Parts: sequence; C-alpha cells; structure tokens
Amino acid sequence: MQDLHPILVHVPVAVIPLSALFGLWLILSRRNPGIRTAFRVCLVVAALFAIMAVMSGDRAEDHVEDVVPHDLLEEHEEFGILTLWLILIATAIELASLIPKLKPRAFPLSSLAFVVTLAAVVTVVFAGPRGAEMVYRYGGGVGHVFEAAPGVAVPAGAIEAAEDHSVADED
Repeated sequence: MQDLHPILVHVPVAVIPLSALFGLWLILSRRNPGIRTAFRVCLVVAALFAIMAVMSGDRAEDHVEDVVPHDLLEEHEEFGILTLWLILIATAIELASLIPKLKPRAFPLSSLAFVVTLAAVVTVVFAGPRGAEMVYRYGGGVGHVFEAAPGVAVPAGAIEAAEDHSVADED
C-alpha cells in the first residue's frame, strides 16, 4: 500500500492555522455562534487528521530511516507528536464548553483553546520544514519516483531503501 503520510499530513498543516484564525475571530467577535462552530469543526478535523498523520508517519519512518539523517527524522517526529498533543488538548478544551455546567465558561475555554492552538501552529512551523527537507534534500520516501525518471540525480541509498521496504511490504 502506498504511503499516505504525505497526503494526510497536509490537512492538519492547513487546518491548524485556519483553526487559529477562527479562534482569533471568535475572541474578537465575542461569542459569535457561527464562528464558534467553525472553530470547533476545524479543531476536530485537525485533531482527527493529526492522529492519522502521526500514525502514518510512524509507518513511513521505516521507508526513510536509511536515507535521511537520524536527528532530522527524530526532530520531525517529535514536533509532529507535540503538534498532535497540542491540537488534541485544544480540541478537548473547546469541546468541554459543550458540557452544560461549563457553558457559562465557554468564552474563557475558547480563549484557552485558542492559545493552545497557537502553540500547535508553532510546532507545525517547526515540523513542516524538517519533513520537507527529508523529501527534497535527501529523497526520503521518493526513491520509487526516481527510478522512473532517468537522468535525475538520486540521493545515495534512496532507491535501495525504497526497494528494500517495498519488498518487505509485499510480505
């Protein structure tokens, strides 16, 4: 099965900053129900796709660990996991405002969720370039593409690593 990490990861990369924008708009508009709903939906979508991105990233690690520097891979993974935890916390805080006893505190809870979402935006900013460097500088996860493109300079070990893992995936 083709690695889904490059596809899945772009949803939280886009939706987490969008969540922050809706959170800011919510704070500035003071209790706008439509904006609150948009904030919640973005947080839930970001959280679900962040879970899938981290899980697929764990699977993708086997395909790139032979061609990218270990430290770079670990930093990317750590920022990805931190992003996941932050967006899960922000989502839980915002969804807690749906609990009837906490409804009077909905605005402070949304404000806190916004702050945690901003922290998630920061971790995305650190995780993303590391993932891009693994792909564009070291050819991580794209060795099979280079095979089909004659004349392209292939990073050392990229094709062999892709072949080793594609054979293992078929077992």
